[in-house]
Amino acid sequence: MTTTKPLSGRVWDAYQRGKTWYTLTDHAAYIASDTFGRRSLKRYGMAELQAPDLQDEAPGSVYFADEIGFYHTSYMGRTRTQTKPVGFRRITDARKVYRLIASQREEHQNARSERS
Repeated sequence: MTTTKPLSGRVWDAYQRGKTWYTLTDHAAYIASDTFGRRSLKRYGMAELQAPDLQDEAPGSVYFADEIGFYHTSYMGRTRTQTKPVGFRRITDARKVYRLIASQREEHQNARSERS
């Protein structure tokens, strides 16, 4: 099932992507953002990464973690949770990045098992 975002959601999504930078090293994946002057840098170490998930579109996305968010609703004062995928969104060479993450993750797991 394909869902489409309303125009305001697509505009916000495009704005956020324009203010987000991705870096992949042999030790971690980093996501940096600067939205309305609020800077954020998140690090996802190889030990934390899930098996990567490739969304093979043009441009593609590679997801490697989940983020759980909590929000309060006015309906009966409940706190709800929402899980959303974390990764490098709408990037060129998504297949190459997918292969890099998969191989780095595998190397990290092999190195950990050799130490045990």
